[in-house]
Amino acid sequence: MRLPPFIRDLSLSLKLNVLVIIVFVILVVLLSALISSGVRSLVVTFGQTQLQEDASLLQQHFADLEQEVSSASNLLTYAPDLAAAVEAENINRIRTSLLLQGSALHLDAIYVTNGDGKNLLSITQADIARNPASEAKLIALGLNGIASTALIVAEETNSALLAAISPLKNSAGRAVGTVLVARSINPAFMLNLNFDRSATHVAFIHQGELVATDTSDVAGFANFNDQAARVAEAQRGTINVSPEFVSDDNGLVHLVAYAPLVIGGETQAVLAVRSEQLFTLQSQLIDSVRFATVVVAIGTVIGLLIFMRASIISPISKLNGVAEQIASGDLKQRVSGESQDEIGRLGRTFNEMANQIEQRITETQAAREEAERANQVKSAFLASMSHELRTPLNSVINFSKFVLKGVMGPVNERQEEALGKVINSAKHLLQLINDVLDMSKIESGSLSLFVEENIDLKDILKTVAATAEGLLGEKPVALQLEVDDSLPGLTGDRKRILQIMLNVVSNACKFTQDGHIKIAAHRQDGHINLAVEDTGPGIAPEDHGAVFEAFKQTDTGLRQGGGTGLGMPISRSLAEAHGGRLWFESVPGSGSTFYVELPIKSEHLTPVSI
Repeated sequence: MRLPPFIRDLSLSLKLNVLVIIVFVILVVLLSALISSGVRSLVVTFGQTQLQEDASLLQQHFADLEQEVSSASNLLTYAPDLAAAVEAENINRIRTSLLLQGSALHLDAIYVTNGDGKNLLSITQADIARNPASEAKLIALGLNGIASTALIVAEETNSALLAAISPLKNSAGRAVGTVLVARSINPAFMLNLNFDRSATHVAFIHQGELVATDTSDVAGFANFNDQAARVAEAQRGTINVSPEFVSDDNGLVHLVAYAPLVIGGETQAVLAVRSEQLFTLQSQLIDSVRFATVVVAIGTVIGLLIFMRASIISPISKLNGVAEQIASGDLKQRVSGESQDEIGRLGRTFNEMANQIEQRITETQAAREEAERANQVKSAFLASMSHELRTPLNSVINFSKFVLKGVMGPVNERQEEALGKVINSAKHLLQLINDVLDMSKIESGSLSLFVEENIDLKDILKTVAATAEGLLGEKPVALQLEVDDSLPGLTGDRKRILQIMLNVVSNACKFTQDGHIKIAAHRQDGHINLAVEDTGPGIAPEDHGAVFEAFKQTDTGLRQGGGTGLGMPISRSLAEAHGGRLWFESVPGSGSTFYVELPIKSEHLTPVSI
């Protein structure tokens, strides 16, 4: 259906204003019709009857849940091999037997005792508040061959458990232990008890105290202490419904019923049932608004639906459909529309945006393909050059060492000095090649870690400290190592962790001319934090961004002898590959502190099987 142009081109705000006016008129008509002198008494009467039935139903449901817990306890006693495992006090066999049998029973706690009442195994799914005295009574019944249910209340936390005990008998019929199971009476339990309803809420009351409800809004039950007489009557075994509406702390009006809960054959708690529905309003309103509803509602709703569908819903649906097709990859789709309102202008703007996106994607794809080709060429070149350079370079180092040791004849002091410079220069060049290769692997995403468990970080830091002493030489710099003796073993790549710390400490040694360098390590939550503090010149704020950029160095770094500028970027990438991070703090003239944070156990690192 096509709307006339004068309606179709109206602004969206005007259309919505018309809609609001229509809705307002309908609300006024309905609200005026709801005013009736007899509504309150009828609602109370019908609500009391309904709430009485509802309380009885919830009583029965609670009894069914109690029976489920009792059946679960009894069922677990038939778990294969459980009795023999309890007699042998074999905890692993007990756990295996219970997990196989009890995984589908939806229990919050399972406790297994031996024939002396000693607890052998506790399996809990949540924070369970316990009452040893109540549990001991149940266990004594079970050891006497009596299956029973009970309410266990932890008075300190006012939390409760619905528990059941069953004797565990061996093949000779003798009780060798017990199986005690429980479900926590918490919001989830209460929500299940209430059949997940949202208009009716329930609360569990023990000795006048609120234990749990099925809603986070406990204000609706805040006044049950004011009705102590009704709670007391319910505890004597009678369902009691409030004779009138009760207002909670939020001003919400409702009816409340109090129903006794029998657990283990005794009334031990009270269930408060709160209803916010006014069940009889519909029948009252039918008599008073029949004519207005038929005439006004039908005509208004039909006109409103047609208007909204033609002018708002349909155009937006078309726009949404085109957007979904473009999102799925069909970039040729466009919105068609002739209206001059905001939705029509939005469709034309959307088409322009789609054209630009298609153009940018085409350009980006071409650039990506070119970059991938360049990256492949670079990777191939580096892979080839690594072999071609590293092999002869290692030969140069080794043969120079042979000559320096006199294997090929005696050498004088000047020759020793020259050969030493050759070896040092070759090692430096080999390190540069290794750094470039590491950076290439990081950029291409092909860096792999050799993951081990229980890495001793203290040994790694001792190695780093020994290397640092050699690098400092005769400098008046005090090297301090502060490592917590209780550090746990790490999961990660030992060689790469050593590489991270060597890079950081080497930088500190290079830039610190006097004062101290302190290497510290301590545990914080699930991580190990390492800090390397120096008294060097510090890093100027404008140079902070260059520290972790590949092939870039700060002005201080250039003055201190250069380098490739790859050590810190590689170290940061290696820390992040372990699920950690690397950062620093520095004040010019006051030194720098570099921090390394590594997780003790990282979920995305899998140890290598050997």
